[in-house]
Amino acid sequence: MAAKAREVCLPRPVTFLAGLTSFLLVAGLLFWAQAILIPIALAILLTFLLSPLVIRLQRAGVPKVLAVLLVVGASLAAVGGVGWLIAAQMIRLTEELPQRTDQIVTNVGRLAESLQGEEKGEGEPSLGNLVFQIQKRIQEEMAPEEEVGGLFGPIPVRVQQEDEGISTVGGYLAMAAEPIGTVGLSLVLVLFMLFKREDLRNRIVTLSGRANLAVTTKALDEAGQRIARYLLMQFVINVTYGLAVAVGLLALRVEYAALWGVTAAVLRYIPYLGPWIAGTLPLIYSLLTSQGWGQPLGVLALIIVLELLSNNVMEPLLYGRGVGVSEVAVILSAVFWGWLWGPIGLVLATPLTACLVVAGRYVPAMSIFNRILGDVAEVEPHFVYYQRLLARDEEEAEQLFDDRVLETSLIDACTEVIIPALESVKRDRMRGLIEPEQEKYILESVEEHLEETPLSPDGEAAEPVKETSPLVLGYAVRDPEDEAAMAVLKQILSRDACRFEVLSRDMLLSEIVAEIRERKPTGLCLIGLPPGGLTHARSLCKRVKVLLPDLKIVVGRWGRPLSEKYRTALRDQGASYIGHTPTETREHVRSLTRLRPAAERPIVTEPLVNSA
Repeated sequence: MAAKAREVCLPRPVTFLAGLTSFLLVAGLLFWAQAILIPIALAILLTFLLSPLVIRLQRAGVPKVLAVLLVVGASLAAVGGVGWLIAAQMIRLTEELPQRTDQIVTNVGRLAESLQGEEKGEGEPSLGNLVFQIQKRIQEEMAPEEEVGGLFGPIPVRVQQEDEGISTVGGYLAMAAEPIGTVGLSLVLVLFMLFKREDLRNRIVTLSGRANLAVTTKALDEAGQRIARYLLMQFVINVTYGLAVAVGLLALRVEYAALWGVTAAVLRYIPYLGPWIAGTLPLIYSLLTSQGWGQPLGVLALIIVLELLSNNVMEPLLYGRGVGVSEVAVILSAVFWGWLWGPIGLVLATPLTACLVVAGRYVPAMSIFNRILGDVAEVEPHFVYYQRLLARDEEEAEQLFDDRVLETSLIDACTEVIIPALESVKRDRMRGLIEPEQEKYILESVEEHLEETPLSPDGEAAEPVKETSPLVLGYAVRDPEDEAAMAVLKQILSRDACRFEVLSRDMLLSEIVAEIRERKPTGLCLIGLPPGGLTHARSLCKRVKVLLPDLKIVVGRWGRPLSEKYRTALRDQGASYIGHTPTETREHVRSLTRLRPAAERPIVTEPLVNSA
């Protein structure tokens, strides 16, 4: 029977292969159709970024068409101006850099001398020798043509055909055709989406149907807010960082400061890798062209300070809770989308992943994306607690329980963590998924955690129990998990100075009755956890009530509330009170000791404990 249960729980090969095939098909479709999908994705993100500006202009009284044209036109003018600035400085850089060959060779040699250790010989491998070889190669490549011709033979003459220039121009045009087409298509789509924003929204909402109207509206609103805020804050941070780099380099007298500033702002759109490249480029240029070490050290200090300010001040302040994607998911998504779509994929990785996370929150079929990629792990504490005990990591499980006690209270921590975990243990044991030795280890660990529990936030501690206090006896209905639940109740009642003693689960009914007659308690408390055990609890109530008709009996059936049918059956068999949570059972036990008056709680239709 246990073997069959294990086989049922194992993943089916057909399901696994179907999932793997679906993933490969989707990845293949994304790669094959990137010429169409990339412009669409860019257009959607730009629409999210520009829509707030269009809406503000419309609220200010500007007609919709004029507002769209103004926003898009201003954006194109800004991008065009920045592009012209970069192109102009790049042309100047390529023209002036060859004229500084002597300075570059000198700086490389100086760097080689600084890095080469005195203990290493010329032929031994070292970073200094590597730089020295680079300097030697530069000198050979930059040597005058006359000298090279005189030493090594005649200078080769290359004959250029007349149509070679035409073919070169054609090659450049062919290379530029794809990005120009992508930008043009994205621009057209952005205009269309901004003009028809309300119409597109209404069409998407109607696709979900009237029954899912609320869910679709929430998903669209959340996705729009997350992505729009993320893109806007990223734009502000990157522009601010680029301006700071440009101003700082200008103060350090580094040439082409505007070029390095714009490059830094653009490269920061690439997660993790972009900031490193953005900081390395001006540093390398300064090392190659400066007259001493002061300027490169200043550039290095500037980059470090700006990165610290950006990562620890600007981003936490502006991003707030962020885009809802975990750090690991950001890296994985950058790798995946960069592999599919290249540099554009790196830029689009985080917003696209945020859309998947939002979809996973509202669409049950896509919930895997929210669980794997979301910034908040939606895992219930009792699930983690039980999993850590299964892995025999008692320290982490105990720390989780103690933290929950300190955050809330002992009774809340038991209700949210230990009781659902005990239910999971009982279910897995009944299905043959855990061994008896493993079950014993988990239950012993739970009882140890209860004994060593810290004080709750209000500082409640166990009060001394007086011998004159009324006595209540407890008895676990059937299973070892019921006995562990009884330990929970005993620990909770210890805060109330209540005389509560637990009878051994191995005692026979005659022994229980004899103990009750001898000690004369004010009541008997029976604890049982689902699944199962309800019939046994009714039988115990009936047999005890026949022998001791005046005895008050409290039944703690923790977990999902019982229906009125089963509650009535328990009362008919002799149960005085029925509690579905540790809190309710605690109140009923205290009522038996006259610490509080008894009060029956109304029947609840929703489960008070989220069972695993």
